[in-house]
Amino acid sequence: MKRLLAYGAALALALTVGPLVPGAPVPVASASGKVLVKQTASLGASANPSTDDPGRQIASARFDIEVLGATTARPHYSVDARLTLRGDPQTQYDDDARLVFGFGHRDGTRCEVKAALTDETYGAAGATYSVVGYTDDNPDMSHQLPRPARPWSCVVAVVEPIDGPLLGPSPYDAVVGALANTYQAPKLSVGKVALLGKNVKQLRLVRGVPTEVHVTVRNRGEVSAGRVRVTGKGKGVKVGATRSDAALGPGRTTALRIPIRINAARARKVRLTVQGGGVKASRVIVVRPTKAPPRPLAGTYRSPDGRVHFRVRNGRIVNWRGTMTTRCGIAPSPYTYTQNTYDFPARKIPRNGIVQASARGSNFGTSLRLRIAGGKVTRGLFTYAGPAACSASVAFTARRVGR
Repeated sequence: MKRLLAYGAALALALTVGPLVPGAPVPVASASGKVLVKQTASLGASANPSTDDPGRQIASARFDIEVLGATTARPHYSVDARLTLRGDPQTQYDDDARLVFGFGHRDGTRCEVKAALTDETYGAAGATYSVVGYTDDNPDMSHQLPRPARPWSCVVAVVEPIDGPLLGPSPYDAVVGALANTYQAPKLSVGKVALLGKNVKQLRLVRGVPTEVHVTVRNRGEVSAGRVRVTGKGKGVKVGATRSDAALGPGRTTALRIPIRINAARARKVRLTVQGGGVKASRVIVVRPTKAPPRPLAGTYRSPDGRVHFRVRNGRIVNWRGTMTTRCGIAPSPYTYTQNTYDFPARKIPRNGIVQASARGSNFGTSLRLRIAGGKVTRGLFTYAGPAACSASVAFTARRVGR
């Protein structure tokens, strides 16, 4: 039966444990964005076992430690260790010897054990034994290991008398070694840039008017980049900055909204940069000035299907109403669908004719975007999100149909 023990005893073995600098801490994460994700050790047979019994001699030992959440304040460690004896123990069903799988920190040529997993050997179990352990916060969880203040740097495997003290002075056999560390970093990239939902290779913006665009950011790495931040820089162009609401995990993509305003009279290059998790990536886009569209005509507007209608008055969109399908519920439960009409508060139309706005209530949120030139509205989109996991949206165009 496997048992778990944790203690701070020191295992003093006069063996070299590897090329680590004595006492050097193992970093969980570095300023370069590299994060510790795995630790391994493969140990061979020792040169001086104290017994001739092959069932009490170590042939090999293997340690695999997975580091989870290294960028968080409380990383977790998942341990899988295996030990093979030179032969089967002589006792068939009675416990013959105790195995100790120890985890600790390097102190010169010693490995100071801070925590351990144990097992007992007997002939019917054969020559190979394995244990697992976790640094979990659940005290009722079996095989729970204490969380180290810093990553372990060395491991030990010991075969010792079953009735003796843990890590006693007279083991049958013991091996000790350094852990090899594997680091990974986020791999960020800046993807497509979209204006009013349409991907563009070049941005054509009205001079002097801030225009919000969506910048796609990807993390192709195997560790989280945390909350990423997008900035931009270009001569004659002013770019805002924005940060993601949540961490950008491995293999995830997000789109961040960022305002851009061109003040130059000709095309300029803008470098967009995303950074997070100690790494960054950039992409250059071209921003060109363009003339302002015709001023919006006052009057009543309606979509071709009649589901959306509003008025333009004094350079503002007012009395916006839209009828659409609302879906409520969370899978796997069945969804419910209803037809509902939503409104949106009055909004001023900027000189570039682009409206990008949002509104919030006590338990819901809405957004409205569109482009208006003269008496024509294009690329319209309204969205709603509310309680009971309800959501609705409608894409629309509209034309002026009256005064």
